[in-house]
Amino acid sequence: MICVVTMTLLPSCAEEKPASTRPAQAEQESRSYTFQIPPLFVDDDTPNLRHDVPVKNETDRSIRFKHVRPSCSCAGATRLAAMELAPGQETTLTFEVDLRHRKGPQRFLCYLVEADGSEWTYTLETTLHERARFRDADSLHFGMIDPKTEEARDTEFVLHSDSLEALPDTVSFRADSDQLRVEAGAAEVERQSDGTFVRRLPVRIRLQCPDREGLSHASIYAEFDRQGEKQRVQLGVTWNVRTLFSVSPAQAYFGTVDTSASGEIVRRVMIRRTDGKSLSIKGIKTSCPPVRCSVEKAPEGSACSLALTLDPRKMNGPLWGEVIVETDHAVQPFVKIPVAALAQQPK
Repeated sequence: MICVVTMTLLPSCAEEKPASTRPAQAEQESRSYTFQIPPLFVDDDTPNLRHDVPVKNETDRSIRFKHVRPSCSCAGATRLAAMELAPGQETTLTFEVDLRHRKGPQRFLCYLVEADGSEWTYTLETTLHERARFRDADSLHFGMIDPKTEEARDTEFVLHSDSLEALPDTVSFRADSDQLRVEAGAAEVERQSDGTFVRRLPVRIRLQCPDREGLSHASIYAEFDRQGEKQRVQLGVTWNVRTLFSVSPAQAYFGTVDTSASGEIVRRVMIRRTDGKSLSIKGIKTSCPPVRCSVEKAPEGSACSLALTLDPRKMNGPLWGEVIVETDHAVQPFVKIPVAALAQQPK
């Protein structure tokens, strides 16, 4: 790796004095050196950056460094091959940096501290690029949406390389959900100021929202060949379907139940249409055999009371499931009510 080395000597603020009266520390001015290395391309499995920079004693006195201090722990380990340098002698400072979760312009600092506290500052500068990514990093959120509507979100897929020839020409997109559709636009290629090349593809993701309320997620995949190797980048997509009913309480929790008890336990849940229109129950299904559900008399037209009854003797352990109520709502006909109970075994 070729380095362009810029060496800058920071001026002293002290007034010039004869050598006989000049304090010893004035001879040990703080020094600053900056090393720039070409841009690097990183992936999740990219090893740590390891880079050596020269440290030369350009003074007319011997230098003894007390310790090496990085600017922060995230800058990684730094080691100095020799802690004492005679005038004109040179050694090596090694930077070792963890590149995980790092992107964009980077500056890694290290301080060589002399015995009297004077510091020599060494800075390593570079830019870290991802070879392929979605603009929205790891996930794209549709947020809260109405059931049975279509929503669209725009993003961008970016390919990056150190040469135009190394940029993949073709990218295909697919979703692992029938409710998502991916549309890609025409790509644009540009050269960056650091000499690297970028191909940008506009991407529109369309969601055909289901009628079932609640949080859902799926994935979009960008697939392409890079120099004969098949690669894939994943983007998570989430959405939350707004419920058109209010359910109180939100779940039927029976608590800790003695499975040897003979008495049944009843929980009541009120379902109400948020638009205030009349509500009619067409059917009820439960995923929990120990729980049966019945419709009680509705106190008003837009609401209905359900009685969920648990028979403890039919429990074989903790109970987790749901009751699905089918209504006459034209847009969102089904309402899901979570059901849970813990089992206390007989002594």
